[in-house]
Amino acid sequence: FFKDTATTESYTLSLHDALPISCDAATRSEIVIPVFQDGRLLGVFDVDSYQPAAFDKIDQHFLEEILQRWFTRA
Repeated sequence: FFKDTATTESYTLSLHDALPISCDAATRSEIVIPVFQDGRLLGVFDVDSYQPAAFDKIDQHFLEEILQRWFTRA
């Protein structure tokens, strides 16, 4: 997740291989998805993998859709 303060635009960040920050030194890829409710940022959904390039656009779309549905349900 990255929040561009100049444009206030938020988007998903997917990292592969050389990770500057991770929970585990063996992490080879990571996908971080912002979680919003009522237009307010609640946090991020962060998934790490020991496999290089473990996440793709399909994973991103699927995870974003699940989170969007979960946090906008009545």
